Amino acid sequence: MNEFKATLMSDTKIRTGKVRVSYEHLCEPASVNDSEPKYSACVLIPKEDTQCIETLELAVEHAKKKGIEKYGKAFAGPKMRSPIHDGDVEKAGDPAYAGMWYVNITSREKPQIVGPDRRPITDPSEIYSGIWGRFTMNAYPYNRSGSGISFGLLNFQKLEDDEPLGGFRSSAAADFGDPDDDDWL
Repeated sequence: MNEFKATLMSDTKIRTGKVRVSYEHLCEPASVNDSEPKYSACVLIPKEDTQCIETLELAVEHAKKKGIEKYGKAFAGPKMRSPIHDGDVEKAGDPAYAGMWYVNITSREKPQIVGPDRRPITDPSEIYSGIWGRFTMNAYPYNRSGSGISFGLLNFQKLEDDEPLGGFRSSAAADFGDPDDDDWL
């Protein structure tokens, strides 16, 4: 079981328990469909970590109340989008999402990234989709192109390495071989 417990740090600010990182863009922002580049990640939460999900749901409820205050009672209607997704349903067939809940988090500002010792990680090669760590994030309401709750990325603490998720990129040396080999040309 997860030795790190999720914590509600304020009514909408969360520190997760131990989670896995997917679609990682923590060191450099990325643009999706020509949108503004943002730092982002997909946070994979093991389903057995019910305490983390309960903490996320509590932050979502607080953000929903803020949305109602800001946008009116219609904000929390039946079409309000939830930020918490079931990997077994919405990403069926992807083994990385099996047995996981997931949330997507973004930020315009670069998150601080630290290691288990809380010292900054400056080598981007240490951060990749597949590692395990903890995030701090903030739940907030939005009301554009529909209404819902989203999570803003704050910071990340790497806890341990694991197999990279998704495809891997081979090195040029592996692809082109050694110039001293007979079949190099």
